[in-house]
Amino acid sequence: MYASLATSQASPGTNDERIQAVRDGLLPVARQQKDFKGFLILVDSEGNRLLGITLWETVGALQASEGAGGYYGEQMVRLGKFLEGTSQRDVYEVALLE
Repeated sequence: MYASLATSQASPGTNDERIQAVRDGLLPVARQQKDFKGFLILVDSEGNRLLGITLWETVGALQASEGAGGYYGEQMVRLGKFLEGTSQRDVYEVALLE
């Protein structure tokens, strides 16, 4: 299993708005992607920094989600009003998931 970690700076607003936008926009599309396994949002205590983690069965599925025609870029445009600057993305192999 593989994880894509997106680190973002949040724009002013409430976490409830941001999370609802992900729940209503990004998640339904992500669930339709081949080998998608899950999604987490982590926020710091001040609500200024967001971490989004998507889980994928294969590295190929993860790469397809990010590549040309992948869902990620389109969804980030839609969520852009909730973020400042660009997100940093890193890929990891999941060593343990319980």
